[in-house]
Amino acid sequence: MNISEDFSEWRDCADATYLVGLALGLYSEQDNASIVTSVSNRIGNLAITVLGEMVRIGNLEFNEELGAYRWNKAYRFKERIGDLIE
Repeated sequence: MNISEDFSEWRDCADATYLVGLALGLYSEQDNASIVTSVSNRIGNLAITVLGEMVRIGNLEFNEELGAYRWNKAYRFKERIGDLIE
C-alpha cells in the first residue's frame, strides 16, 4: 500500500476514510470495513480526523465541490518542516 498512489485520483469521503484506516492498520482488506466508514464511530472518526490533518499540513488536497480528497503532488516535507513544528 502506498497512500500517495492510492490518492492519485480524487477519492470521495467514504473511499478516503477507508484508505486511511487501511493505511493506519485499523482494519485489513479482508475485513468488512464498510460499516466503519458509513456510520459515526471511533475508528471512522479517527480516520476522518487523520484526513483533516493531512489536508491541514498540505499532503492531501480537498475539493469542497466534489467532497473528495487527492494527494497533493506539490507537497514536499522538507519545505514544510518549519510550518509543521508547533
